Amino acid sequence: MRITTMGIDAVEAHVPGANGPEAVISIHFANGDGWDNGRPQAQLSRRFYEVLRVAFDDCGEHMRGHPNSTVELTEQQAFAIVAFACAQAVSGRDLIVHCGAGMSRSVAVAAALDLAGIGAWTNKRGVINPTVRDLVLRAAQ
Repeated sequence: MRITTMGIDAVEAHVPGANGPEAVISIHFANGDGWDNGRPQAQLSRRFYEVLRVAFDDCGEHMRGHPNSTVELTEQQAFAIVAFACAQAVSGRDLIVHCGAGMSRSVAVAAALDLAGIGAWTNKRGVINPTVRDLVLRAAQ
């Protein structure tokens, strides 16, 4: 399974299915005041095969003190992310993981899934949130 990370603008503009069926993990800010240009959730194409929406802020040690970093990823959300990704891999679907800018929360999820051997992250970039990466990686083990 290929894993691609995107920001909210890119995923809203993306036309799914050009290279086969795709699923998406849509990450938005839980407190509604994040950096997603005031949008609480991405407006996703109905052509995505399956969608998992999760809400958590870009928390962790590297974000301490930032006013928009209040709701951290939970263990239950991490397990849901891993289960969703595994189901997509077994079904032969590619996976898009997006967050506001596509540069911290989504890349942390993609990095963890790649490290766990669940899929291959195709566009490695960004500043990986270590708190999110480690929690998703632990859920995959």
